[in-house]
Amino acid sequence: MMRRLIAVGLFVFMTALALTTVDACFRRRSRGNCCEPSCCIEVVPVDPGTGGTTGTDGFVLTEEQKKIFEKTIEEVKTFNVGGTDDEKQLVDAIVKEITTDYLNAGAEKQKEWLDYATPDLSAAEKAAYKKYVGEIKKKEDKDAEVDFIEKLSNPGKRYYLFNWVQLKVETSWQNDYNTARQLAAAQKRPMAIVFGSGANQQAEIVGKGLGLNSVLASDYLCVYIDVTTAAGRQLADNVGITGSVGMVVTDRGLNHQAFWHQGGLENVRVGQYLRKYADPLTVVDSTETVAARANLARSTPAPAVSPTQVAAGQ
Repeated sequence: MMRRLIAVGLFVFMTALALTTVDACFRRRSRGNCCEPSCCIEVVPVDPGTGGTTGTDGFVLTEEQKKIFEKTIEEVKTFNVGGTDDEKQLVDAIVKEITTDYLNAGAEKQKEWLDYATPDLSAAEKAAYKKYVGEIKKKEDKDAEVDFIEKLSNPGKRYYLFNWVQLKVETSWQNDYNTARQLAAAQKRPMAIVFGSGANQQAEIVGKGLGLNSVLASDYLCVYIDVTTAAGRQLADNVGITGSVGMVVTDRGLNHQAFWHQGGLENVRVGQYLRKYADPLTVVDSTETVAARANLARSTPAPAVSPTQVAAGQ
């Protein structure tokens, strides 16, 4: 009998202790302080720098990384040496993009920007840099430009080379797909097909992207397709663009889609892909995209549209 009473007493004691522990855990959790993992849900920490969450990978912007953003902004402000209205507007637009779209947009966007902007220039980016300075005629101007660029941080170099210099470059656009394809074949250039809603919207669409204009002008045969026309809508449907804005990049042989993107071109990775497929040595073995598309993600490249698939005049 004594043993039974002791056993019952121990059972009651242990049960009360467990309930007390769980209750304390829930009370601590309600104040934002989790205890043991066995009784607490995961609390996603808050990034004190922006008020946003750190994201699923636990990224938190460090003070050193924040300084990279700030240094890049200060470098961008030095671009406006001419003091023209166009230059001032572009400087303001770049600063606003860095600050609003990335630095103050939470951990995911901060990490996206750092992953894009801080690495050393890729081979394709270096080739674009070399081509740009190679086209400067006067030696003193070329030396001054190289000296200025080399003193910039990696993010500063990217904003200068692939955003700022587009002020000095005018992209030539075709409006007829069949004509553009023939020209691309003759010039041995890949095609960049930009889709938009309404006539002559290409400048506005491309202008929202980071440094797209310069690489398009120098390395691609560009064609703009108005999806509000019957022929334009047909071409868009043929390549899987179901919305009103998007881009398809072909390989240099015009046989395959190298890059596919639906939506606006603001994502920094669009420019990365354009520079990648501007390189003649890049082999197209799949169709890449910024975000996976339902039923269209391909491990082998999708076929490029042939002229027979497009009505004349588009």
